Amino acid sequence: MHTSDSTRFPRFSLLTWCWSLLLALMLSACGGGNAPAPSAEARQLSGGAAGPDPVPADYGAVVQQLYVAYFGRPADASGLANFEAQLQAAGAPAGIQALASAYNSNPALRTLIDTLGNSTESQTLYGAGNHVMFIGAVYNNVLSRDPLIAGLDFWAKAMDPGGLPPAEVALSITAAALSNSSAQGQLDAALIGKKVAVAQIFTAQVPAASYRGKQAAIVARTLLNTVTADTDLAAFQTYIDQAIHTISNQ
Repeated sequence: MHTSDSTRFPRFSLLTWCWSLLLALMLSACGGGNAPAPSAEARQLSGGAAGPDPVPADYGAVVQQLYVAYFGRPADASGLANFEAQLQAAGAPAGIQALASAYNSNPALRTLIDTLGNSTESQTLYGAGNHVMFIGAVYNNVLSRDPLIAGLDFWAKAMDPGGLPPAEVALSITAAALSNSSAQGQLDAALIGKKVAVAQIFTAQVPAASYRGKQAAIVARTLLNTVTADTDLAAFQTYIDQAIHTISNQ
């Protein structure tokens, strides 16, 4: 029977379809399209390229948050690089809340955090007072305010004998502030973000040879204490420059 051109299957399309079907069957028989990608180790053993290593986590902001929590100041360049490397080696998460959650399950991380909390600078800053004084000092360094009664009572009970050590409390207060969705919590989170941003700018710009010693730490700490949740970073550059000038000429 004669078939019109409008209903006849084009020869070229039919040929293409046959080749596609044959190729799919061949790939299926060989496992094509379903085999997992070879691992980097397998590629190395077979002489192939191993591919790029995983990108290291960005710990810059986390380290600055830790410095604010334990020292009340921006990190110095060498301390920043050293602590970033140690967090990387410990396999620590790059977020402050995740860091607080991993404190008890990651021994290497716990040792690092305890080193900050037990350091001479941190203990000098917070003193050897009672729990109430310690918590109030942490709040003022991290959040630039006194704790509310409910918050003070919560953390004081958490530090009762056999409870949380001071090093973990300083970390937990910062993490809790960042996860608090209340109006006050949002202000606290915004303030921490601004302090970290200023700290990052300061660390990147201050001469490493000048930023050392107690006096330099006091200047840097005073700088962060003037930051608010509404701080305009561009306008605040003037104060960063002044602090760096003071430190460089001490």
